[in-house]
Amino acid sequence: MRFCIGIILFLNGALSYGQEMSMLRQLDSLYYSSKLDSLERLYGTHKEIPHEYRLAVLVSLSFYPELIQTPITFKYRNISTSMNSRPQLLSMMSLDPQKRKYVVRINKLHQNGFINLQKVPFNALVGLIGHELSHIVDYESKADIEIVLRALSYLNIRTKTLFEKSIDKKTIQHGLGWCLFDWSTYVLNQSGASIDYKAFKKRVYLEPIEIQEKILYYFLTASNTLPQDHH
Repeated sequence: MRFCIGIILFLNGALSYGQEMSMLRQLDSLYYSSKLDSLERLYGTHKEIPHEYRLAVLVSLSFYPELIQTPITFKYRNISTSMNSRPQLLSMMSLDPQKRKYVVRINKLHQNGFINLQKVPFNALVGLIGHELSHIVDYESKADIEIVLRALSYLNIRTKTLFEKSIDKKTIQHGLGWCLFDWSTYVLNQSGASIDYKAFKKRVYLEPIEIQEKILYYFLTASNTLPQDHH
């Protein structure tokens, strides 16, 4: 296991000087801040985003070009997790899946074991948002009845775990593996999350060591690279 992690770190260090790579270790928020206007033009179409999350959301969206025209609203809600995503109910009544609209709900509770998302490091926040965007990519590939069945499967912890780990893998495949690693590491080791939430996180989602293993696997097998404007 240590040998595998050593390979990951070596490869990541060796690639950190190139513009084209399948995984980026650290996203530079200052660099992206200087590109905010262009990010807005490229990825802000049909998106409603709270000001304080705008940069992180737009950077996350830049790794999901298939969602450029997809209507997505990010809004605050009192929920039991940090973020979640779902299709808007009325938009599912259309016979055309391409007309669906989506909402990403952001937990606005900061006390009693909840994570204050505004204190989450930039890299980790992008990883969390990327996970939710991967959910939307998955929804886009499914008919309405399949989405309903997916929601029902959440009632079973085993099927929920299988699904959430598949979404984590999709996030890694989109180039946000290290961001997802930072999010998982932050939740488990640095956040003010409750013991119950951390236990839930470890059970249902990929743990940091598993994310590292997937990063190595996808690095060695993926043929696609990130756009060259990612530094």
